[in-house]
Amino acid sequence: MLSLAGLLAGLATAAGLAEASSAQSRGTPAAAGGRQTVPAVQRVRVFDAALLRFEETRPERTDGTFVVRWESQVATKVMDLPDPRPGGERLSIRAILTVRPGPVDAEADAGRPVVDPWTRLGTVTVAPVGDGPAMETELIRFTTGYGAGGRYEADVTALAPLLRGRRLIRCFIATYGDTPGWEASLELVYERSATGRRDALLAAPVFDDPHVDAVEPTIIRTLTVPAGTDTPRLRIITTGHATDGTGANEFVSAVHELRVDGRLVARWRPWRENGPELRTLNPWAGTINVGPGRDLRACDLDRSGWAPGLAVDPLVIPLPELTPGLREIELRILGIRPADPGTGAHGYFSVNATLLGDRTWD
Repeated sequence: MLSLAGLLAGLATAAGLAEASSAQSRGTPAAAGGRQTVPAVQRVRVFDAALLRFEETRPERTDGTFVVRWESQVATKVMDLPDPRPGGERLSIRAILTVRPGPVDAEADAGRPVVDPWTRLGTVTVAPVGDGPAMETELIRFTTGYGAGGRYEADVTALAPLLRGRRLIRCFIATYGDTPGWEASLELVYERSATGRRDALLAAPVFDDPHVDAVEPTIIRTLTVPAGTDTPRLRIITTGHATDGTGANEFVSAVHELRVDGRLVARWRPWRENGPELRTLNPWAGTINVGPGRDLRACDLDRSGWAPGLAVDPLVIPLPELTPGLREIELRILGIRPADPGTGAHGYFSVNATLLGDRTWD
């Protein structure tokens, strides 16, 4: 295996050759020996203005390329994705989602607001196609702004093993009530660009639980780490919410404890406090006056791992404890708001996590 010292020495030696080498490689259609030609950029269009709106009375609709399930605000598509390692060359992969307010029909939508005025949680996920339901991996988690969509982008190169071959891709936006909903467009971009040391070997779903509550605040998964896995780490997305939109757990964070084989390896609190920067992304955010010359908007408030109008940043946790073999991974979330005896309203966290690993360098 190449040591860090050897790697640094090699980088220093190669620095003088970088300019000439890159000049020779650009625009080369194929390597000697008949290696596969790799396009500089390959764009895979998944959804094109899929309309997601809550209308229980309408049946499923399809345009021949994707299906929209009206009752659950989900667009799905099964498709064949490109090889992210064509001819052994490693490609970077980006997921790009564009969301905009859905169209309003003057007659059919009479009385509706012109936009959905609330923030809405959304996800883009990928799963294998096979017998029975499969655990999904989130490529992007986001929230719409108050009354506005946006453009949400994520580098998903480390998830390359899940982004090849026949896959089910899903876009979900939790829009409810008498609103025009949202249009979602998604593309995956495979590029010949720098992936550095990254050579993804493993991307295994670990947790896919959109509603971890106070009744069962602990989730556990047992899985096998294959031999030859380098730099094991957990890519985890976790955000706090409440069924009635009140204080906990949307605006109050909670301690997360991660254990491997019973040993505590990480402890953190999801949190986001850049809301005041996002006013332009939230044109319909409610405003109250809290003092002379001081207005507070709904988007200004700190939140439990998310912000209105932005994608959620995954947390990547290095886990050298995940040596090859059978391993148990446990996540416990402390302080989730329990159900109110009168209303049943409660807090919860939405959790999605994937075990990542690279090929060991020879």
